[in-house]
Order: sequence, then C-alpha cells, then structure tokens
Amino acid sequence: MPAQRADPEPLAQAVQCPRARALNALNTAIVVAEIRRLGLRRLTLDIDGTVISTGLQVDRARRGFNPHQRKVPSYYPILAHVAEVAQILRLKNRPGNTHDGKRAEHFVVDLVRQVRQLLGRRMEMRFRMDGAFFQAEVLRTLERLGCGYAMKVPFWRWLGILPLVQMRTRWARVDDRVSCFEAVLPVPQWGLRLRVVCYRKRVFHPTVKNFQLDFFSPDEGTYEYSAVTINLALDPVALWFFMAGHGVQEKTFAELKDGLAFDTVPTNPYGANSAWQVLSVLAHNLHRGLQGRTGAPRRARTPKATYRYRYASIRTTRFEWLNVAARILSTSEATVLRLTDVPEVRRSYERFQAALPRA
Repeated sequence: MPAQRADPEPLAQAVQCPRARALNALNTAIVVAEIRRLGLRRLTLDIDGTVISTGLQVDRARRGFNPHQRKVPSYYPILAHVAEVAQILRLKNRPGNTHDGKRAEHFVVDLVRQVRQLLGRRMEMRFRMDGAFFQAEVLRTLERLGCGYAMKVPFWRWLGILPLVQMRTRWARVDDRVSCFEAVLPVPQWGLRLRVVCYRKRVFHPTVKNFQLDFFSPDEGTYEYSAVTINLALDPVALWFFMAGHGVQEKTFAELKDGLAFDTVPTNPYGANSAWQVLSVLAHNLHRGLQGRTGAPRRARTPKATYRYRYASIRTTRFEWLNVAARILSTSEATVLRLTDVPEVRRSYERFQAALPRA
C-alpha cells in the first residue's frame, strides 16, 4: 500500500471557523495578561509536538509519527509553551503524518508576529527545540527574526559531529557526570556556520539499543552524547541547565492529557476536534493563571528558566476544592452548603477568598 501523503497545511488551518478564532483569541488574551502581570521582559518558548491517537473515521487523522501505536491514526498538534508562566500561548492541530519540523518556520513566524503585536517589539524571545526542528529554514527564520534559540542537533553522519567527538581529547567539566566542548560547525549544504556545544554524560548502564555507537573504548566508561546549537550568549555550563529546562513542558503536556482531556477526540470533524484542543488548553491556562493570582508560592529563579510559581496540578485542585465532605441544608431562609470544619481547609478557602478580588 502506498504511503499516505500529508495534506496541505494552510497557516490558519486550526482556526477556520469564527468560533475557533474566538477561542484562540481568548486563550491568547489570558496568557498575555499573565505575562503583563508578571512584568516579563523575556519569554522562553518551548516548541514541541505531541501525539493524540484517534479513531479510524476521524477527519484528517493519519498514520505516521505515533511512537507507541504506529498503525493507529492520530493527530500531531504543535504547541508553544511559555516556560515562565507554564501556559500554552499557541497551538496548531496537524495530521499524524506531519513531522515536527515540517513547515515549523511558518508556526514560528506567526508566533513571533503575535507576540510582538501584543507585547511590543522589545520583548525578547528565546526558543528551545529538540532535534526534530533542526532544519535549515527554521534556523534561518529564527536568525532573520532576531530571536535567540537553543536547539538539539541530531548526530547525522553528514553533519560531521561524529569526527569532532571522536577526535576530542580534552573535555571541560560541567558537573560530576557531565563534560563538554564547544566548536564551530560548518554546514556547507545549508550555507551555515553554527555554534555547537557537545556534551557527554557518564552513565552506568549500556546506552539504549547502543543508539549512539561506541565512540570510545569500554575502558573509558559508557557515555550518552548530545549536541546543542545556540545563538544565545550562554556559556556551555549555563546552556546545559538551560536545555534541561526544556523538559518541563512535558509535565504540562501530561497534565493536559491526564487532567483536562486534551487527548480526547470527541467527534469526527477536524474543526471540532481542533476546537476541543483549544478548550482544553484554555482551561489549563485559566487554572495556572488563577493560581498565580491567588497566592501560589513563588519559586526561586534557576538557570533552567522554568516556572515562576509552584503550581498545583489540576488533580490536586479538584481533590482540595471539590472532593470535600459537605452537606446541603435547607433552612427557612436559604439553602446552605455546610462543610466539615477542618482548619487547613478553612484556611485555604479564606486565603483564596481574600486573594480573589485582586485576581
């Protein structure tokens, strides 16, 4: 059977109907309001995709990049996660046979235009991406737009990273298990010269499926290797921790799926399913924003550039606020909801009630 071809992807494919456009505009307004409230002058934007398995009859669902169930049709939406506020600023639903890096430069252009239109051209943007986005057009687009980026580099043989690693004899220390070196990597096929930092992390187990090959003899231990290209003014040590913060978006994706039904496919039409994704993201952003405005504890800033607050999950919120023993009493004056007088629950409700008018 011939492979299915990806359908054309209009830039505003996920927002064709007026209702979907209104939902996206509302979602954007919520995130922008939180950014303004915190007075942020710099945004760290994590770009990544996530798989949503669908049924066989779902419109525009395709077999493709579903890593766990390759024969199951799926969607593969791409999302822009604002690390500082743990909210999703932009998303675009796509068929499951669309690779992360395909037409990603258009998603980046629309995102940057949106941020600068709403928050001003002085807003600094730093993008973090994995190796799926390592494409010539994505790199050129980020440079042209004047945006910073840190992006994983695949160990493709034609790139010439393998010889650099194999010939390297001196590595700088990052921590007790990680070391690194920095180099300039020419990519003549793309007409680019990239600043690349290569890392090796000592592990105490064989690498998965020996994926990264045996660069060194077994006497020197077992290492996992990675490479990052960057145009930011970060030294290799700071870059290691900055890229480690890229994984925090996975927690947001997990909460969207486990707690807010983001991976549910309620119907067959593509537009309705895309609107459902926006609704799930909208609920998530409201939940995070409400916590930030009603007393969520602040987190100390770290080189990982992640959340500004210590957010509770939606499951915790439901357990603390909804799964509380209570009794409905009908009196002569009114119907009263009487809760169990637990001091911690009382303090939580009172704290929230005091903070709510300022939200």
